[in-house]
Amino acid sequence: MRGVSRTTFLVSTASTLNDTANNMVAPVLPLFLTNVLGASPAIVGLIEGIAGAVSSILTLASGIWSDRVQRHAPFVVGGYLLSTVSRTLMFVAFSWWFVLLLRGLDRFGRSIRSAARDAMIAGSVPQHLQGRNFGFYNSADHLGAMVGPLLTSVVLLLFPEQLRMVFIAAIIPSLLTLFLLLKLRDKTTTEQRPRRPISFSQFRKLPQPFFLLMLVMTIFGLANSSDSFLILRAEQIGTPTPLIPLAVSLVSLVAMLVAYPAGILADRIGFANTTALGIACYALTYLGFAHVHHAPVMIWPLFLLYGGTGAIAGAMKPLVMSSVPKDRRSTASGLMALSGGLAVLLGNVIAGILWSWYGPTATFMLGFGLAMTALYVLLLIQKQITPPQRPS
Repeated sequence: MRGVSRTTFLVSTASTLNDTANNMVAPVLPLFLTNVLGASPAIVGLIEGIAGAVSSILTLASGIWSDRVQRHAPFVVGGYLLSTVSRTLMFVAFSWWFVLLLRGLDRFGRSIRSAARDAMIAGSVPQHLQGRNFGFYNSADHLGAMVGPLLTSVVLLLFPEQLRMVFIAAIIPSLLTLFLLLKLRDKTTTEQRPRRPISFSQFRKLPQPFFLLMLVMTIFGLANSSDSFLILRAEQIGTPTPLIPLAVSLVSLVAMLVAYPAGILADRIGFANTTALGIACYALTYLGFAHVHHAPVMIWPLFLLYGGTGAIAGAMKPLVMSSVPKDRRSTASGLMALSGGLAVLLGNVIAGILWSWYGPTATFMLGFGLAMTALYVLLLIQKQITPPQRPS
């Protein structure tokens, strides 16, 4: 595809397979926790929050390490391997704390690969094509997120109420991911950069626009509670269990269709503007989920609208990559993930507690308010964080 590098294409294809496996499991995991293992909504929020925090903290560590050794491919392959092991063991889970351990392992794998993968994509193309490449990656990512729930629905139709069968079926695309990634190689270069000792000075020397971006994504992280709450909300208003994976697939279909064009659009109108559109979609979705009990049929348009948030990742990543020096990209990506992940942890815990004490309306109204706050701050600092655009 025009303007898309070989590295981006290879990583994107692997991500499609991995996300197929991951999103076979994701739609049924909150139902498995609550209906089979007896966990409460607060426990669901705690599990997702802790898993996200583990991912964020270790993403920073792996990002610094990846920049220091100037290699990225081993981190990408190793990260996908750990996620495969996690999903393989999920079908024998016997308590919510064991699921917590497995989710932690899965997020550990994600943390190892995420920053290095972003740096590989950014390093494979010039800046004026980064939006297109990250958009292509996110479209491929969402393709897997669309196919996975569809396969889950098929499994549940063949094996009604047998949620563990979904975990077993997810092993196949996980193994295909690893096979494909054996072809991934780091970009060869004759440029030699000195290895810097790891110290806090690395963070202090990052440019101011990066820290302004981190503020926006920290606020948004507080709003960005787990999709598990959307699934529980859909079940609460009477959506049949086999249709819930279809709803999740619908979200991914829209995100897949939006992500690549949004990446191209971001190259033209600016990464900040496109990110603002994604956050606005998120805020409106949560406002709708807060009041969907008045019109349950609106659950489907709301899932469609939620898919529009796919523009966020496709625009935010190149905005981060363009705000820091090339040899600090993995570090910056890891630090961004850390701040956002810790915010997501706090946001998930609060969301789960609000659901248990006051009901789902309080949970979703909190998400709406925080997302609108993040949008306001983003628009306020837009000129300071927007990098100069180069002609294509």
